[in-house]
Amino acid sequence: MENGEPVEISRELISEKLLSSTTVQKEVNDASVRAYFTEMGIDAAAIMPLVTATPHTDIRWTTPDERRATRLVTRVATGATLLPAAIPPAPTEAAATASVPRIPPGTVVPSDLSTGLTLLVPPGADTIHMFVQLKSSDAQLHADRFSADLQFANGKRLTAVGTGSGADDPLYATLPGDELCALRRSGDLMLKMAIDTTARDGPPQRFSLDLAKSANVVAFAAKRCK
Repeated sequence: MENGEPVEISRELISEKLLSSTTVQKEVNDASVRAYFTEMGIDAAAIMPLVTATPHTDIRWTTPDERRATRLVTRVATGATLLPAAIPPAPTEAAATASVPRIPPGTVVPSDLSTGLTLLVPPGADTIHMFVQLKSSDAQLHADRFSADLQFANGKRLTAVGTGSGADDPLYATLPGDELCALRRSGDLMLKMAIDTTARDGPPQRFSLDLAKSANVVAFAAKRCK
C-alpha cells in the first residue's frame, strides 16, 4: 500500500483461453462495374453472375441465349442483311416460277483458300485454345460449312468446328496442356491440317504447321512442361 492505495509489485500469466474468433470478409464493391455495363446498355443483373462465377484464369464462352439475355448482342442478322449488295436481284417475270437461292448450289472450296492458326493460352490455364482462320477472297465463304482435321505427330487427332457462319468466324478446338507437353517431349510439334467442307465432294485441302514456332506454345512449354 502506498498512500492508502494498492501498488502492483509483480504479475504472472497463469493461463490463456480463446473465447471466440470471427473472420469477416468484405464484400467486393462492383458498383462501378455494374454502372459501366448499364451505361453500355448491357443488363448488369444478368451478366454479373456470369462474370463473378468465371475464374480469372479461365475464359467463358457465352451461349447465344446468354448473349441475348444479357444484351451483349442486341440484334441478330445474316450476312445478306448486313451486306445488301450481296443479295441476288429479284427474279424477272419470266423466272418468277423458279426459286432463286441466296447461295448458288454446288459451292466449291475457293481456289485461293489458305489458313491461319492462332493459339491462345489464358494466364494460369491448362488448355490451349486453337483458332483456325480461313482466308479467301471469296466474300460468300461460309465458315460453318468447313471443319479442320488436326493430326499431331503422335497420332493425336482433333476436329476444329465452326463458331459461326461468317467468313471471319474461325474454326475452334482445344488441346489439353499435358498433351502438348507430351508432344514437346517427343521432339515433334508438327501439325497436319486437313480442311474439308460439306459444300462439295472431293479430297480435303491439306496444310502443315510447326507449333514450335508459336510464341504462345514456347511460353506455355517453358512454364508448364517439365
